[in-house]
Amino acid sequence: MPQIAFAANFLWVLILSLFGPSLPGIIHDLSIDYPRAGLFFTVLSAGSMVGTTFGSIASDYLNRKRIFLLAAAFLTAGLLLLGLSATYISFLLFLTLLSIFGSPIGAVGQTIMLSLFPEHRNKNLTIMAFFSASGSFTAPLIVSLTYIIGGNWRFTFWEVSALGILLFIGMLFTSIPSIKQEAHKKKDIRTVLKNPAVLFSFVILFLYISIDFGFSYWLAEYIKKVFSTGIKLASASVSIYLAGTILGRFLTSKLLKRFSLVAIIKHLPLLGLTAFSLFLFAQTLPVKMALVFFYGIGVAPFFPLFMAYGTSAFPEQPGAVTGILFAAISLGGMVFPFLLGVIASFVGIQHAYIFTLIMLIVIISLTWLKIKEQ
Repeated sequence: MPQIAFAANFLWVLILSLFGPSLPGIIHDLSIDYPRAGLFFTVLSAGSMVGTTFGSIASDYLNRKRIFLLAAAFLTAGLLLLGLSATYISFLLFLTLLSIFGSPIGAVGQTIMLSLFPEHRNKNLTIMAFFSASGSFTAPLIVSLTYIIGGNWRFTFWEVSALGILLFIGMLFTSIPSIKQEAHKKKDIRTVLKNPAVLFSFVILFLYISIDFGFSYWLAEYIKKVFSTGIKLASASVSIYLAGTILGRFLTSKLLKRFSLVAIIKHLPLLGLTAFSLFLFAQTLPVKMALVFFYGIGVAPFFPLFMAYGTSAFPEQPGAVTGILFAAISLGGMVFPFLLGVIASFVGIQHAYIFTLIMLIVIISLTWLKIKEQ
């Protein structure tokens, strides 16, 4: 069963990550500006916030397999329709439907995994985060390869829809034992949200999007503008960042065997801060690419470790906590990619990345203050 959860999160993050490297082509094809392009991820995240929150909470009470299958079906249909979109409005409409009804797939998969294997929470969440990063890594490769063979961004959505069909079939033939929970053990959603561990994880994961998706969403456009490269090379830069993220999460799973969660989250992000600071001043493409890789390693632990920290507060209600924390991620997705696009429209994409540096400093500072309190 963990494999289905890993695959679901791989696919959902793969879909989220398609937009960044596809963005130059979409901007050209639909004739739109930066703020309207940034609105894509805002719509996607707004729908995801609704879908993942209600889908995850519902999974504590309803048949999780049916919710998962329904989400997989909507994901597949949404991807096919996005590839057929001829106008900006139709693209937004199909994106809204996909994000609301397809987004529960990753959160519900995680809920099933946490319920069946609570004793392996840290390990499985780290592995799941590894697969999520792998989905992000795969997306720009798919885009680059599609352009190499003569396709465009529309083909990438159609290609990924095939994975949705495979995941639907996989879950259809997967047996999920019923999970019985005593009603008196369930807490009111407001009680869950007020818990210090859940609340702090919510804040960090919300801000984390500014330094992760906010960064990678505009990275291809950043490289294209700064170095006047083609779409293929610009899209590949996102893969380099995500390769660093994958390695960082792999290292995190290994470091957890020797060091505490606190030690890892306190020190490894400093590598990301150093790399990003140098990235802003680097003048050559190879140096920037190398620094993007090390930046990915440095910020990699934030997602799995704070997801584990938050969900550990209410192990008997994985759906409720997962829904709240995924809502934080979706809320961040609504705000930061769009905000960075607006900033870029005023000061240019190169200078807009200073905002990402500021957010990274804020996250590290909050984390250190929390550690000091404990």
